[in-house]
Amino acid sequence: VFIMDDGQVYVVGQGDDDWESPIKKPIVYFSGAKSIGRGHAIAVGIRRSVYVRSAANNWVQLDSGLFPQGTKTNLEDSGFRDIDGFSETDMYASGGRADLWHYDGSVWTKIDLPTNAVLENICCAEDGFVYMTTNQRTIVKGRGATWEIIEQEETDDVLESIVYYNGKVLVST
Repeated sequence: VFIMDDGQVYVVGQGDDDWESPIKKPIVYFSGAKSIGRGHAIAVGIRRSVYVRSAANNWVQLDSGLFPQGTKTNLEDSGFRDIDGFSETDMYASGGRADLWHYDGSVWTKIDLPTNAVLENICCAEDGFVYMTTNQRTIVKGRGATWEIIEQEETDDVLESIVYYNGKVLVST
């Protein structure tokens, strides 16, 4: 499932190779999408938008209670760039300046972090921890209410993708 930043959807695989109906939304730009748990595509974007593809041509809004307060909210400080989870009832969405939220299957809860960095990419790893890259070239690691900053000195490049593979957390530049 490919999601354009304006909500257009293209699906390839399992007999599909065509455009679907776009995600119906207010003005939202999508920045990331992943398959979590049972394989549903989940898309995130600015203004803390979260949509789940429950079936072909059917996107369900999952961001009740997440919209920034007021109309003058600085979008640099809030809004999702990425999402990942251990299941569809244990997901984390991140972006903005330390803008991290946890979803337990019914309620979103804001998570306090020991940084004010912009959160870039997120990975819920098989070791039970959540890892996030930041715009300060650091990695945030934790789960629940316990978080730490991991400084890295391997590179001065921007940390891009982060994944868990074969027992290790891998970060690309």
